[in-house]
Amino acid sequence: MPNPKPPNPSRPPVGRGERPPRIQFPTRVRRLRLRYSNNEWETVANIILDRKTLRHSAELPSGTRSGFWYELRDRSGKLLYRGKSANPFEPSLELFEPDGSIRRVPLKRKEVYVELLIPDLPESERLSIFSNITPEGEVCREAEVIRTVTLRDDNCDDDDQQEEHYGR
Repeated sequence: MPNPKPPNPSRPPVGRGERPPRIQFPTRVRRLRLRYSNNEWETVANIILDRKTLRHSAELPSGTRSGFWYELRDRSGKLLYRGKSANPFEPSLELFEPDGSIRRVPLKRKEVYVELLIPDLPESERLSIFSNITPEGEVCREAEVIRTVTLRDDNCDDDDQQEEHYGR
């Protein structure tokens, strides 16, 4: 694995000490499916589920922040929800050999799909996705925003993307 890129000193750490409000589940949930291909993001699906239970917001560890997570915020920037997931941009894969040894094999992906479940709250304004691995596979010491999706009027920032409703 290459040496990680040092954190950008001009950017303040994100989410330090913030605690989102506790959400009462089950609630209305938005399922966003995003695709990253050819250096571009696209919203593939925007589905509303009328009642679903999600994990409560994830806490971030103190210190250097690495990994993959997403944050839902309102218009003023207040944190509403945070979810964590395995990093879909991981640049290598562990392979287990018949003799029990493990080796890493680099991955060259043409496209990556990311599916996120977030509470569909009326005050939701934007969803930011953080990763310490860029979509191009560069490993950084600290996670940075790799994509922000604006949520407004129950729709995503992709004008051609319509939402679907389930559970009514």
